[in-house]
Amino acid sequence: MKENKNKLKITDNLNSLEQVETAVIKKKIKKNRILLVENDEDNKFIIKFILGKYDFEVVSASSGSTALDLVDKSFSIAIINNNIPDIGDTKLFTNLKSINSNIDLIVISDGYNREISEDIVIIKKPISAIKLLSAIERIVTRKKYTRHVKI
Repeated sequence: MKENKNKLKITDNLNSLEQVETAVIKKKIKKNRILLVENDEDNKFIIKFILGKYDFEVVSASSGSTALDLVDKSFSIAIINNNIPDIGDTKLFTNLKSINSNIDLIVISDGYNREISEDIVIIKKPISAIKLLSAIERIVTRKKYTRHVKI
């Protein structure tokens, strides 16, 4: 009985991922340039692998100061670990937006509960394809939120 429940859970997760993938493909999301600000090499690998599968161009930085050196108007999304070293997250968000006012922000959190802005999508660790793609799909379709979204 327990084995059947586990199979159902895995099937449900795969079906959910397929639905998000279908939504992303149906919306014909054009190739987006993404700035990844992540100091954890494992998370960086996972995120780049997932996004690479969908032909996103990912440029990565391991610190906030490096991210600010790299960012320009060509980026549409920044995915940021909220524990990034050397710059506080609020300062990093503000500075990224001052360089590129059109960049959308996704924050990867391990328990980040403080409200930042209604424009920022928050995804909680552990990172998964469905969480990441759902966050990007929400940004790309430009849904408006009254509060930040935790996925």
